[in-house]
Amino acid sequence: MTSWIYKLAAVAIGVMLLATIAPESEAHHEGLAFMGGADIEIATVVKRRLSIDTTGAQGSYRAIRLYNFGDRIDVTKVIVKYADGSEHAENRTFFLKAGERTREIDPRGRGKFVNSVTVQYKRKPFSKNVAQVQVRGRQTNKGRLAVRSGGTTAPIVVAEPAPKKEPKPEPKPEPEYVPPEDKIVIDTSRIPKSGRCGGPRSLLIATGNVSFGEDTDAIKVDRPDMGKFDKVRLCVKKNDIELLDLKVNFKEGDDVKLPFAGIIKSGERTDAMDLEGKHFVESIDIKYKKRRNFSGRADVEIWGVLSSNWLDGEAEQFNDGWVQLTSGDTAGFIGFEVDKSEVPKHQRGFKELRVVTRNRDITLDYVQVSFADGSVQKFDANRTKVEPSSGYGPLKIDGGPKVVTSVEARYRSRFFDREAESQKRATVEIHGHR
Repeated sequence: MTSWIYKLAAVAIGVMLLATIAPESEAHHEGLAFMGGADIEIATVVKRRLSIDTTGAQGSYRAIRLYNFGDRIDVTKVIVKYADGSEHAENRTFFLKAGERTREIDPRGRGKFVNSVTVQYKRKPFSKNVAQVQVRGRQTNKGRLAVRSGGTTAPIVVAEPAPKKEPKPEPKPEPEYVPPEDKIVIDTSRIPKSGRCGGPRSLLIATGNVSFGEDTDAIKVDRPDMGKFDKVRLCVKKNDIELLDLKVNFKEGDDVKLPFAGIIKSGERTDAMDLEGKHFVESIDIKYKKRRNFSGRADVEIWGVLSSNWLDGEAEQFNDGWVQLTSGDTAGFIGFEVDKSEVPKHQRGFKELRVVTRNRDITLDYVQVSFADGSVQKFDANRTKVEPSSGYGPLKIDGGPKVVTSVEARYRSRFFDREAESQKRATVEIHGHR
């Protein structure tokens, strides 16, 4: 009799243990997943809220968090809308600096499909930077596999006969652009989805923001002696600009007006414009059409093709003989990125290389160099921290000097860098020495 009672008690204890362990086991398999994100211009007058569409996020979620990888943003309210028609309003202020996140918002035991997350924030009138806000959600393995269809996740709608489609009116052709007197309409094309905006073997000369409250912006070149350029082109992002005049100012005091004008849409680049590569570029003046009651900005990048006489000629007379060979893509904050850059053509090879970072620190994994003779050399950096003040290297080239055809590097921007020049991501360059 006593033995039977002990056995029954053991079974009861086992059932209770399973009941407590099961939820923990399920929680153990939870993780954070990226749901969506957007850049927020916190100086804008018109908007103080932004809705981030998360309908493309896979699966259902038990809670969300906001992450910020840009300029500080003061979030005053977060509204989460779900696929079942319900919503949650988080009336709480979050002060998010770069690399910081919020606490969990609307945590629950059962996953739900999220349609959108609306962020309300305080405006900063004089800020020129942007907050880079991301939404991430907590979900189980089961929630990750959930699909938005039928059941309780979405209302059932009875199909009705489709209305007859009326023919759409033909779009009116845009009026032909008429340039100012003595100007040529500038040709543009879409910025490539992969690779550099300036094209292969080109270098990033300068970047700037166009404020439509003025009519002229001077974009300064921080390092004029980086090279002399035969061609330049503009790349425009975030907003269209109507270019009226373009002037290139040289370090030697000369300048040249380029005879182009026209509309450059966001996401487009101009054709390359000739400069004849005789002087160092010090700044570029861009005159454009003003916009009344418009507080947005356009990002402008200036890219150039080096003079054919620069790399094998006078380049080693400047910067202690270190010659810039590539301008890498900006490095992201999340995960490592592999960037492969073609090097401008040259006849005289290099004995060593150096990795240089601009704006902020990076974590460098490796550098792999391809040479004209078909050989390849890899330098393992083992995820070393690289600072703008010191760089990484020199990296000795086996059997050098060798002509370099391309450089591949794997790296990412570092979140926490108190000495960073701005909230921008890092831009990585490769320099060579003979």
